[in-house]
Amino acid sequence: MENIKVWAASVCVFCVVLLFYKMLFPNGNLKKTGETVMALLLLFVMLRPFGDLRVDAGALSGIDALDAAFDVDETPSYAEPLKTAVAEALADIDVYPSDISVQADLDAEQYLVLSGVRLTVSTEKTDEEIKACLSESLEIPETLVTIVR
Repeated sequence: MENIKVWAASVCVFCVVLLFYKMLFPNGNLKKTGETVMALLLLFVMLRPFGDLRVDAGALSGIDALDAAFDVDETPSYAEPLKTAVAEALADIDVYPSDISVQADLDAEQYLVLSGVRLTVSTEKTDEEIKACLSESLEIPETLVTIVR
């Protein structure tokens, strides 16, 4: 999706440059030649993404390369900040888990979707108090929190 946004922005910027060119360049044969060149460049800018989709022997196509880039598991890079946020929220109610594990996946739009939080704790606080704390401070649904004692 990001690639489409970048492509659309580049087409729009090129169109603005083309308009300034038409306004600023003097009339005559040179302007006509310049307009032809700029039109060809605009066509190139508009069709460039489709040229990236070709399949070369032994090489990844543009689509395959994009899929391969998103196949890499990016969840661990998000796990640490999520664990830190959970630990800080629980510290407010004097709960210090010995282990925090976070299950999260990236959806089609590349947003992080939390699918579970598992806590290993040894405290007098009830499970309901711990879940309520995470629900209030981090808006984590109580159904996603598993507490192991």
